[in-house]
Amino acid sequence: MSDIDVMAASGNSGPPSRRLNVAETLSVQEKLSPEHPALITPDRVITYREMKTAVGVIAAHLKQQGLKPDEVVGVTMAQNAAHVMTILAIAQIGAVSVPIHAAIPPDRRQLAARRFGASCIVSGRDDFRLPGLPFISIASLDFSGSVLAPEQSFHPTTEDSPFRIVPSSGTSGDPKGVMVTHGASRLRVSRLAPKAETYPRFLPLDLNFIGGLGMMMQSLMTCGSLVLPESMSVDAILHAITTYGVTHIWLSPAQVRELADCFAEEGCHCPTLLDLRVIGGPLSPQLFDLARRTLTPNVNAAYGSTESAWVAEASGELLGRHPHTVGRVCAWVEVDVVDDADHLLPAGSVGQLRIRSGDQATGYHLDEVRTRKHFRDGWYYPGDLGRFDNEGLLYIEGRADDQLNVGGFKVNPDDIDATLAAHPAVIEAGTFVLTLEEGSELIAAAVVLRSGGQIADVRAHAIAKLGPIAPQRYFITSALPRTITGKLQRIELTAQFTKTEHGQVP
Repeated sequence: MSDIDVMAASGNSGPPSRRLNVAETLSVQEKLSPEHPALITPDRVITYREMKTAVGVIAAHLKQQGLKPDEVVGVTMAQNAAHVMTILAIAQIGAVSVPIHAAIPPDRRQLAARRFGASCIVSGRDDFRLPGLPFISIASLDFSGSVLAPEQSFHPTTEDSPFRIVPSSGTSGDPKGVMVTHGASRLRVSRLAPKAETYPRFLPLDLNFIGGLGMMMQSLMTCGSLVLPESMSVDAILHAITTYGVTHIWLSPAQVRELADCFAEEGCHCPTLLDLRVIGGPLSPQLFDLARRTLTPNVNAAYGSTESAWVAEASGELLGRHPHTVGRVCAWVEVDVVDDADHLLPAGSVGQLRIRSGDQATGYHLDEVRTRKHFRDGWYYPGDLGRFDNEGLLYIEGRADDQLNVGGFKVNPDDIDATLAAHPAVIEAGTFVLTLEEGSELIAAAVVLRSGGQIADVRAHAIAKLGPIAPQRYFITSALPRTITGKLQRIELTAQFTKTEHGQVP
Protein backbone atom coordinates (compact mmCIF):
# COMPACT_ATOMS: atom_id res chain seq x y z
CA MET A 1 0.00 0.00 0.00
CA SER A 2 1.30 3.45 -0.88
CA ASP A 3 1.80 6.22 1.62
CA ILE A 4 -1.11 8.05 0.01
CA ASP A 5 -3.40 5.09 0.71
CA VAL A 6 -2.19 4.78 4.29
CA MET A 7 -2.26 8.43 5.22
CA ALA A 8 -4.93 10.25 3.19
CA ALA A 9 -7.78 11.45 5.37
CA SER A 10 -11.07 13.06 4.42
CA GLY A 11 -13.87 14.33 6.58
CA ASN A 12 -16.33 12.88 4.08
CA SER A 13 -15.08 9.30 3.79
CA GLY A 14 -15.38 7.43 7.07
CA PRO A 15 -13.07 7.32 10.10
CA PRO A 16 -9.68 9.05 9.99
CA SER A 17 -6.60 7.00 9.19
CA ARG A 18 -4.23 5.81 11.91
CA ARG A 19 -1.54 8.33 11.03
CA LEU A 20 -2.60 11.95 10.69
CA ASN A 21 0.40 14.12 11.57
CA VAL A 22 1.86 15.46 8.32
CA ALA A 23 5.40 14.89 9.61
CA GLU A 24 4.77 11.16 9.91
CA THR A 25 4.81 10.98 6.12
CA LEU A 26 8.57 11.42 6.33
CA SER A 27 8.93 8.50 8.74
CA VAL A 28 6.89 6.22 6.50
CA GLN A 29 9.10 6.97 3.50
CA GLU A 30 12.29 6.70 5.58
CA LYS A 31 11.33 3.15 6.49
CA LEU A 32 10.66 2.31 2.83
CA SER A 33 13.66 4.02 1.20
CA PRO A 34 16.11 5.32 3.82
CA GLU A 35 18.95 6.05 1.37
CA HIS A 36 16.84 7.59 -1.39
CA PRO A 37 17.41 11.34 -1.95
CA ALA A 38 14.79 13.40 -0.14
CA LEU A 39 16.35 16.81 -0.83
CA ILE A 40 18.73 17.81 -3.60
CA THR A 41 20.51 21.14 -3.15
CA PRO A 42 23.52 22.74 -4.88
CA ASP A 43 25.62 21.78 -1.84
CA ARG A 44 24.57 18.22 -1.08
CA VAL A 45 22.06 15.42 -1.40
CA ILE A 46 20.10 14.63 1.77
CA THR A 47 18.62 11.16 2.12
CA TYR A 48 15.31 10.33 3.78
CA ARG A 49 17.20 8.92 6.76
CA GLU A 50 19.27 12.08 7.14
CA MET A 51 16.23 14.33 6.78
CA LYS A 52 14.25 12.40 9.38
CA THR A 53 17.14 12.78 11.82
CA ALA A 54 17.47 16.50 11.13
CA VAL A 55 13.72 17.11 11.50
CA GLY A 56 13.85 15.31 14.84
CA VAL A 57 16.75 17.48 16.01
CA ILE A 58 14.89 20.68 15.10
CA ALA A 59 11.68 19.42 16.74
CA ALA A 60 13.55 18.61 19.97
CA HIS A 61 15.19 22.05 19.95
CA LEU A 62 11.85 23.81 19.45
CA LYS A 63 10.31 21.90 22.35
CA GLN A 64 13.29 22.78 24.54
CA GLN A 65 12.68 26.44 23.68
CA GLY A 66 9.17 26.11 25.07
CA LEU A 67 7.05 25.80 21.93
CA LYS A 68 3.75 24.06 22.57
CA PRO A 69 1.09 22.36 20.42
CA ASP A 70 -1.23 24.74 18.53
CA GLU A 71 1.17 27.66 19.02
CA VAL A 72 1.60 29.76 15.86
CA VAL A 73 5.27 29.94 14.86
CA GLY A 74 6.58 32.40 12.27
CA VAL A 75 9.19 30.96 9.88
CA THR A 76 11.54 33.34 8.03
CA MET A 77 13.90 31.34 5.86
CA ALA A 78 15.34 31.19 2.38
CA GLN A 79 14.45 28.47 -0.13
CA ASN A 80 16.71 25.85 1.43
CA ALA A 81 16.78 22.43 3.08
CA ALA A 82 16.50 23.86 6.60
CA HIS A 83 13.24 25.54 5.57
CA VAL A 84 11.67 22.22 4.56
CA MET A 85 12.89 20.53 7.73
CA THR A 86 11.61 23.32 9.97
CA ILE A 87 8.09 23.15 8.49
CA LEU A 88 8.00 19.42 9.26
CA ALA A 89 9.55 19.86 12.72
CA ILE A 90 6.92 22.40 13.72
CA ALA A 91 4.21 20.01 12.52
CA GLN A 92 5.86 17.15 14.41
CA ILE A 93 5.43 18.90 17.78
CA GLY A 94 1.86 19.90 16.94
CA ALA A 95 2.53 23.63 16.48
CA VAL A 96 1.38 25.68 13.50
CA SER A 97 3.84 27.28 11.08
CA VAL A 98 3.21 30.53 9.22
CA PRO A 99 5.64 31.87 6.60
CA ILE A 100 6.95 35.37 7.25
CA HIS A 101 8.60 35.84 3.88
CA ALA A 102 12.31 36.67 3.95
CA ALA A 103 12.06 38.71 0.75
CA ILE A 104 9.75 41.41 2.12
CA PRO A 105 10.89 44.40 4.19
CA PRO A 106 11.00 44.19 8.01
CA ASP A 107 7.91 46.38 8.48
CA ARG A 108 5.90 44.07 6.22
CA ARG A 109 7.20 41.04 8.09
CA GLN A 110 6.16 42.68 11.36
CA LEU A 111 2.69 43.28 9.90
CA ALA A 112 2.35 39.64 8.79
CA ALA A 113 3.51 38.33 12.18
CA ARG A 114 0.91 40.45 13.97
CA ARG A 115 -1.81 39.62 11.48
CA PHE A 116 -1.41 35.87 11.91
CA GLY A 117 -0.70 35.86 15.64
CA ALA A 118 2.85 34.49 15.52
CA SER A 119 4.27 34.03 19.03
CA CYS A 120 7.90 33.91 17.84
CA ILE A 121 10.15 33.77 14.79
CA VAL A 122 12.25 30.73 13.85
CA SER A 123 15.14 31.25 11.44
CA GLY A 124 18.70 30.31 10.64
CA ARG A 125 19.76 33.97 10.37
CA ASP A 126 19.94 36.48 13.20
CA ASP A 127 19.17 39.41 10.91
CA PHE A 128 15.61 38.11 10.53
CA ARG A 129 14.73 39.02 14.10
CA LEU A 130 11.66 41.23 14.58
CA PRO A 131 11.28 43.76 17.39
CA GLY A 132 9.13 42.57 20.26
CA LEU A 133 9.00 38.91 19.17
CA PRO A 134 11.01 36.04 20.71
CA PHE A 135 13.54 34.60 18.28
CA ILE A 136 14.62 30.96 17.99
CA SER A 137 17.74 30.27 15.96
CA ILE A 138 18.48 26.88 14.39
CA ALA A 139 21.81 28.03 12.93
CA SER A 140 24.03 26.15 15.40
CA LEU A 141 22.11 22.86 15.52
CA ASP A 142 23.92 19.59 14.83
CA PHE A 143 21.56 17.79 12.50
CA SER A 144 23.30 14.48 13.03
CA GLY A 145 22.44 14.43 16.76
CA SER A 146 20.02 12.20 18.65
CA VAL A 147 16.28 12.64 18.23
CA LEU A 148 13.29 12.35 20.51
CA ALA A 149 12.21 8.89 21.63
CA PRO A 150 9.74 7.33 19.15
CA GLU A 151 6.83 7.51 21.59
CA GLN A 152 7.41 11.28 21.93
CA SER A 153 8.21 12.06 18.32
CA PHE A 154 4.81 13.00 16.88
CA HIS A 155 2.17 15.05 18.58
CA PRO A 156 -1.17 13.29 18.09
CA THR A 157 -3.35 15.18 15.64
CA THR A 158 -6.72 14.74 13.98
CA GLU A 159 -7.70 15.58 10.44
CA ASP A 160 -8.92 18.98 11.69
CA SER A 161 -5.75 19.88 13.60
CA PRO A 162 -4.12 23.07 12.24
CA PHE A 163 -0.90 22.49 10.30
CA ARG A 164 0.05 25.69 8.48
CA ILE A 165 -1.24 29.19 7.76
CA VAL A 166 -0.61 29.82 4.06
CA PRO A 167 -0.62 33.32 2.53
CA SER A 168 -3.14 33.50 -0.28
CA SER A 169 -1.51 36.22 -2.38
CA GLY A 170 1.78 37.94 -3.13
CA THR A 171 3.54 40.64 -1.19
CA SER A 172 1.28 43.57 -1.97
CA GLY A 173 -1.41 44.83 0.38
CA ASP A 174 -2.44 43.66 3.84
CA PRO A 175 -1.65 39.94 4.11
CA LYS A 176 -4.40 37.36 4.34
CA GLY A 177 -3.93 33.69 5.01
CA VAL A 178 -5.71 30.34 5.02
CA MET A 179 -5.42 27.78 7.78
CA VAL A 180 -4.59 24.38 6.27
CA THR A 181 -5.18 21.33 8.47
CA HIS A 182 -3.18 18.09 8.58
CA GLY A 183 -6.06 16.20 6.96
CA ALA A 184 -6.80 18.78 4.26
CA SER A 185 -3.13 19.04 3.32
CA ARG A 186 -2.84 15.31 2.79
CA LEU A 187 -6.16 15.02 0.97
CA ARG A 188 -5.33 17.83 -1.44
CA VAL A 189 -1.95 16.37 -2.26
CA SER A 190 -3.24 12.83 -2.67
CA ARG A 191 -5.41 14.08 -5.53
CA LEU A 192 -2.46 15.68 -7.31
CA ALA A 193 0.44 13.31 -6.71
CA PRO A 194 1.73 11.62 -9.88
CA LYS A 195 0.69 7.99 -10.06
CA ALA A 196 2.94 6.55 -12.78
CA GLU A 197 6.41 8.01 -12.21
CA THR A 198 8.91 6.20 -10.02
CA TYR A 199 10.86 8.53 -7.75
CA PRO A 200 9.70 11.82 -9.30
CA ARG A 201 11.71 15.02 -8.77
CA PHE A 202 9.88 18.24 -7.93
CA LEU A 203 11.16 21.81 -8.13
CA PRO A 204 8.98 24.10 -5.95
CA LEU A 205 8.52 27.76 -6.82
CA ASP A 206 8.40 29.13 -3.29
CA LEU A 207 7.95 27.18 -0.05
CA ASN A 208 6.12 30.14 1.51
CA PHE A 209 3.09 29.75 -0.77
CA ILE A 210 0.64 26.95 -1.46
CA GLY A 211 2.33 25.81 -4.68
CA GLY A 212 5.68 25.25 -3.00
CA LEU A 213 4.07 23.61 0.01
CA GLY A 214 2.04 21.35 -2.28
CA MET A 215 5.14 20.23 -4.16
CA MET A 216 6.95 19.56 -0.89
CA MET A 217 4.09 17.33 0.26
CA GLN A 218 3.83 15.63 -3.15
CA SER A 219 7.51 14.77 -2.97
CA LEU A 220 7.15 13.31 0.52
CA MET A 221 4.04 11.32 -0.29
CA THR A 222 5.55 9.72 -3.40
CA CYS A 223 9.05 9.08 -2.00
CA GLY A 224 10.26 11.64 -4.51
CA SER A 225 13.05 14.18 -4.34
CA LEU A 226 12.61 17.89 -3.74
CA VAL A 227 15.09 19.90 -5.82
CA LEU A 228 16.03 23.31 -4.37
CA PRO A 229 17.90 25.60 -6.80
CA GLU A 230 20.60 28.02 -5.68
CA SER A 231 18.11 30.85 -6.32
CA MET A 232 14.85 31.43 -8.16
CA SER A 233 16.55 33.16 -11.07
CA VAL A 234 15.81 31.72 -14.50
CA ASP A 235 19.43 30.57 -14.86
CA ALA A 236 19.36 28.72 -11.53
CA ILE A 237 16.02 27.08 -12.32
CA LEU A 238 17.24 25.95 -15.73
CA HIS A 239 20.46 24.60 -14.23
CA ALA A 240 18.51 22.61 -11.62
CA ILE A 241 16.11 21.17 -14.20
CA THR A 242 18.86 19.97 -16.54
CA THR A 243 21.41 18.93 -13.89
CA TYR A 244 19.16 17.08 -11.46
CA GLY A 245 16.56 15.69 -13.86
CA VAL A 246 13.53 17.58 -12.54
CA THR A 247 10.29 15.89 -13.63
CA HIS A 248 7.64 18.25 -12.24
CA ILE A 249 7.55 22.03 -12.01
CA TRP A 250 4.81 24.66 -11.73
CA LEU A 251 5.59 28.07 -13.26
CA SER A 252 3.77 31.32 -13.93
CA PRO A 253 3.40 32.42 -17.59
CA ALA A 254 6.10 35.05 -17.06
CA GLN A 255 8.53 32.42 -15.77
CA VAL A 256 7.74 30.07 -18.65
CA ARG A 257 8.52 32.85 -21.11
CA GLU A 258 11.80 33.66 -19.34
CA LEU A 259 12.79 30.01 -19.44
CA ALA A 260 11.87 29.56 -23.11
CA ASP A 261 13.72 32.74 -24.08
CA CYS A 262 16.98 31.16 -22.86
CA PHE A 263 17.12 29.12 -26.05
CA ALA A 264 17.78 30.53 -29.49
CA GLU A 265 17.09 27.21 -31.19
CA GLU A 266 14.02 25.01 -31.02
CA GLY A 267 14.24 21.58 -29.44
CA CYS A 268 13.38 19.66 -26.29
CA HIS A 269 15.90 21.37 -23.98
CA CYS A 270 14.29 20.00 -20.78
CA PRO A 271 13.66 16.35 -21.72
CA THR A 272 13.18 15.10 -18.14
CA LEU A 273 10.15 17.35 -17.54
CA LEU A 274 7.05 15.17 -17.45
CA ASP A 275 4.77 17.97 -16.29
CA LEU A 276 5.48 21.66 -16.86
CA ARG A 277 2.33 23.09 -15.35
CA VAL A 278 1.44 26.73 -15.96
CA ILE A 279 -0.40 28.36 -13.06
CA GLY A 280 -1.19 31.84 -11.77
CA GLY A 281 -2.30 33.39 -15.06
CA PRO A 282 -3.64 32.76 -18.55
CA LEU A 283 -1.53 30.69 -20.94
CA SER A 284 -1.70 32.25 -24.39
CA PRO A 285 -1.58 29.99 -27.48
CA GLN A 286 1.68 31.67 -28.49
CA LEU A 287 3.34 30.94 -25.15
CA PHE A 288 1.98 27.38 -25.11
CA ASP A 289 3.46 26.77 -28.56
CA LEU A 290 6.78 28.39 -27.61
CA ALA A 291 7.12 26.27 -24.46
CA ARG A 292 6.39 23.05 -26.36
CA ARG A 293 8.90 23.92 -29.08
CA THR A 294 11.77 24.89 -26.77
CA LEU A 295 11.29 23.23 -23.37
CA THR A 296 9.18 20.07 -23.32
CA PRO A 297 6.10 18.70 -25.10
CA ASN A 298 4.58 18.05 -21.67
CA VAL A 299 3.03 21.49 -21.10
CA ASN A 300 -0.19 21.62 -19.10
CA ALA A 301 -2.23 24.32 -17.41
CA ALA A 302 -4.26 24.53 -14.23
CA TYR A 303 -6.43 26.88 -12.22
CA GLY A 304 -6.74 26.96 -8.47
CA SER A 305 -6.06 28.96 -5.34
CA THR A 306 -4.91 28.66 -1.76
CA GLU A 307 -8.51 28.87 -0.62
CA SER A 308 -9.95 26.21 -2.94
CA ALA A 309 -6.92 24.12 -3.95
CA TRP A 310 -7.02 22.62 -7.46
CA VAL A 311 -10.15 23.66 -9.38
CA ALA A 312 -9.52 22.81 -13.05
CA GLU A 313 -6.74 21.43 -15.20
CA ALA A 314 -5.99 21.20 -18.90
CA SER A 315 -3.70 18.72 -20.62
CA GLY A 316 -1.47 19.73 -23.48
CA GLU A 317 -3.74 17.84 -25.86
CA LEU A 318 -6.75 19.82 -24.64
CA LEU A 319 -4.89 23.13 -24.87
CA GLY A 320 -3.93 22.34 -28.45
CA ARG A 321 -7.60 22.07 -29.38
CA HIS A 322 -8.98 24.77 -27.09
CA PRO A 323 -6.53 27.64 -26.58
CA HIS A 324 -7.00 29.85 -23.50
CA THR A 325 -8.97 27.28 -21.49
CA VAL A 326 -7.88 26.25 -17.99
CA GLY A 327 -9.55 22.93 -18.61
CA ARG A 328 -12.27 20.84 -17.07
CA VAL A 329 -13.38 21.31 -13.50
CA CYS A 330 -12.01 18.61 -11.19
CA ALA A 331 -14.47 15.90 -10.14
CA TRP A 332 -14.48 16.95 -6.47
CA VAL A 333 -15.21 20.63 -7.18
CA GLU A 334 -18.34 22.62 -8.13
CA VAL A 335 -17.92 25.85 -10.10
CA ASP A 336 -20.69 28.26 -11.11
CA VAL A 337 -20.65 31.41 -13.20
CA VAL A 338 -23.05 33.94 -11.66
CA ASP A 339 -24.10 37.56 -12.03
CA ASP A 340 -23.94 40.20 -9.28
CA ALA A 341 -27.20 38.88 -7.83
CA ASP A 342 -25.86 35.29 -7.69
CA HIS A 343 -28.06 34.11 -10.56
CA LEU A 344 -26.56 31.34 -12.70
CA LEU A 345 -25.41 32.43 -16.16
CA PRO A 346 -25.60 30.24 -19.29
CA ALA A 347 -22.63 28.89 -21.22
CA GLY A 348 -20.78 31.61 -23.07
CA SER A 349 -21.68 34.36 -20.58
CA VAL A 350 -18.93 35.98 -18.51
CA GLY A 351 -19.62 36.42 -14.82
CA GLN A 352 -18.13 35.99 -11.40
CA LEU A 353 -16.97 32.55 -10.34
CA ARG A 354 -18.06 30.80 -7.19
CA ILE A 355 -16.41 27.58 -6.04
CA ARG A 356 -17.36 24.83 -3.61
CA SER A 357 -15.53 21.67 -2.55
CA GLY A 358 -15.28 19.49 0.51
CA ASP A 359 -11.76 20.50 1.45
CA GLN A 360 -11.74 24.22 0.64
CA ALA A 361 -11.12 26.84 3.31
CA THR A 362 -14.08 28.34 5.15
CA GLY A 363 -12.50 31.73 5.76
CA TYR A 364 -9.36 33.76 6.32
CA HIS A 365 -7.41 33.34 9.52
CA LEU A 366 -8.26 36.13 12.00
CA ASP A 367 -9.91 38.21 9.26
CA GLU A 368 -13.70 38.40 9.58
CA VAL A 369 -14.14 41.27 7.12
CA ARG A 370 -12.59 39.53 4.14
CA THR A 371 -14.07 36.20 5.19
CA ARG A 372 -17.57 37.70 4.88
CA LYS A 373 -16.67 39.16 1.48
CA HIS A 374 -15.29 35.99 -0.12
CA PHE A 375 -17.04 33.11 1.72
CA ARG A 376 -20.83 32.94 1.60
CA ASP A 377 -23.31 30.09 2.05
CA GLY A 378 -20.67 27.41 1.59
CA TRP A 379 -19.24 29.02 -1.57
CA TYR A 380 -15.90 30.71 -2.10
CA TYR A 381 -15.93 33.81 -4.32
CA PRO A 382 -12.36 34.35 -5.58
CA GLY A 383 -13.08 37.61 -7.43
CA ASP A 384 -12.24 36.00 -10.78
CA LEU A 385 -14.34 36.42 -13.89
CA GLY A 386 -14.96 33.37 -16.06
CA ARG A 387 -17.19 31.51 -18.44
CA PHE A 388 -17.97 27.98 -19.59
CA ASP A 389 -18.18 26.98 -23.23
CA ASN A 390 -20.72 24.51 -24.60
CA GLU A 391 -18.35 21.59 -23.86
CA GLY A 392 -18.07 22.52 -20.19
CA LEU A 393 -14.52 23.89 -20.44
CA LEU A 394 -13.68 26.73 -18.09
CA TYR A 395 -12.09 30.02 -19.22
CA ILE A 396 -10.76 32.69 -16.88
CA GLU A 397 -11.54 36.20 -18.10
CA GLY A 398 -9.53 38.24 -15.61
CA ARG A 399 -10.40 39.64 -12.20
CA ALA A 400 -13.41 41.75 -11.36
CA ASP A 401 -11.25 44.28 -9.49
CA ASP A 402 -8.73 44.40 -12.37
CA GLN A 403 -11.20 45.64 -14.97
CA LEU A 404 -10.27 49.04 -16.34
CA ASN A 405 -13.01 51.66 -16.28
CA VAL A 406 -12.27 54.40 -18.80
CA GLY A 407 -14.96 56.84 -19.95
CA GLY A 408 -17.68 54.64 -18.49
CA PHE A 409 -16.56 51.54 -20.42
CA LYS A 410 -15.18 48.46 -18.69
CA VAL A 411 -12.20 46.86 -20.39
CA ASN A 412 -10.57 43.52 -19.57
CA PRO A 413 -6.83 44.29 -19.35
CA ASP A 414 -5.86 40.62 -19.77
CA ASP A 415 -7.25 40.70 -23.32
CA ILE A 416 -5.16 43.75 -24.18
CA ASP A 417 -2.05 42.23 -22.54
CA ALA A 418 -2.45 39.05 -24.59
CA THR A 419 -2.96 40.96 -27.84
CA LEU A 420 0.18 43.06 -27.29
CA ALA A 421 2.24 40.02 -26.23
CA ALA A 422 1.23 38.24 -29.45
CA HIS A 423 3.36 40.70 -31.44
CA PRO A 424 6.83 39.23 -32.13
CA ALA A 425 8.56 42.40 -30.86
CA VAL A 426 6.98 42.09 -27.38
CA ILE A 427 8.27 39.95 -24.53
CA GLU A 428 5.44 40.94 -22.18
CA ALA A 429 3.01 43.81 -21.64
CA GLY A 430 0.90 45.20 -18.84
CA THR A 431 -2.15 47.41 -19.36
CA PHE A 432 -3.31 50.01 -16.84
CA VAL A 433 -5.22 53.28 -16.49
CA LEU A 434 -3.05 56.39 -16.79
CA THR A 435 -4.25 59.60 -15.16
CA LEU A 436 -2.94 62.73 -16.88
CA GLU A 437 -2.11 66.02 -15.19
CA GLU A 438 -5.47 67.58 -16.07
CA GLY A 439 -7.28 64.60 -14.52
CA SER A 440 -8.41 62.78 -17.64
CA GLU A 441 -7.86 59.02 -17.90
CA LEU A 442 -6.79 56.80 -20.77
CA ILE A 443 -5.61 53.26 -21.40
CA ALA A 444 -1.84 52.85 -21.29
CA ALA A 445 0.54 49.93 -21.58
CA ALA A 446 4.00 49.16 -20.24
CA VAL A 447 5.89 47.02 -22.73
CA VAL A 448 9.05 44.93 -22.50
CA LEU A 449 10.48 44.84 -26.03
CA ARG A 450 12.78 42.33 -27.64
CA SER A 451 16.08 43.60 -28.99
CA GLY A 452 15.42 45.70 -32.08
CA GLY A 453 11.67 45.89 -31.42
CA GLN A 454 9.86 49.10 -32.35
CA ILE A 455 6.97 50.49 -30.34
CA ALA A 456 5.46 51.97 -33.52
CA ASP A 457 4.97 48.45 -34.87
CA VAL A 458 3.32 47.39 -31.62
CA ARG A 459 1.04 50.41 -31.69
CA ALA A 460 -0.09 49.64 -35.26
CA HIS A 461 -0.68 45.98 -34.32
CA ALA A 462 -2.80 47.01 -31.32
CA ILE A 463 -4.93 49.43 -33.35
CA ALA A 464 -5.55 46.79 -36.00
CA LYS A 465 -6.52 44.12 -33.46
CA LEU A 466 -8.20 46.15 -30.70
CA GLY A 467 -9.60 49.24 -32.40
CA PRO A 468 -11.01 51.77 -29.86
CA ILE A 469 -9.66 49.94 -26.79
CA ALA A 470 -6.05 49.93 -28.02
CA PRO A 471 -3.71 51.69 -25.56
CA GLN A 472 -3.22 55.38 -26.20
CA ARG A 473 0.11 55.66 -24.36
CA TYR A 474 3.05 53.26 -24.33
CA PHE A 475 5.95 53.06 -21.88
CA ILE A 476 9.02 50.95 -22.53
CA THR A 477 10.31 49.20 -19.42
CA SER A 478 12.87 46.52 -18.67
CA ALA A 479 10.50 44.44 -16.54
CA LEU A 480 6.94 44.48 -15.25
CA PRO A 481 6.35 44.63 -11.49
CA ARG A 482 5.20 41.26 -10.21
CA THR A 483 4.50 39.64 -6.87
CA ILE A 484 6.75 36.86 -5.61
CA THR A 485 4.27 34.39 -7.10
CA GLY A 486 4.53 36.03 -10.54
CA LYS A 487 1.26 37.96 -10.63
CA LEU A 488 1.26 41.29 -12.43
CA GLN A 489 0.87 44.32 -10.14
CA ARG A 490 -1.20 46.79 -12.14
CA ILE A 491 -1.39 49.14 -9.16
CA GLU A 492 2.39 49.49 -9.31
CA LEU A 493 2.23 50.27 -13.02
CA THR A 494 -0.29 53.01 -12.36
CA ALA A 495 1.80 54.43 -9.51
CA GLN A 496 4.97 54.35 -11.62
CA PHE A 497 3.66 56.03 -14.76
CA THR A 498 0.67 58.17 -13.76
CA LYS A 499 1.16 61.97 -13.91
CA THR A 500 4.44 61.69 -15.70
CA GLU A 501 5.39 61.55 -19.34
CA HIS A 502 8.84 60.09 -18.64
CA GLY A 503 9.47 57.04 -20.76
CA GLN A 504 6.54 57.77 -23.07
CA VAL A 505 7.10 56.78 -26.68
CA PRO A 506 5.25 58.98 -29.21
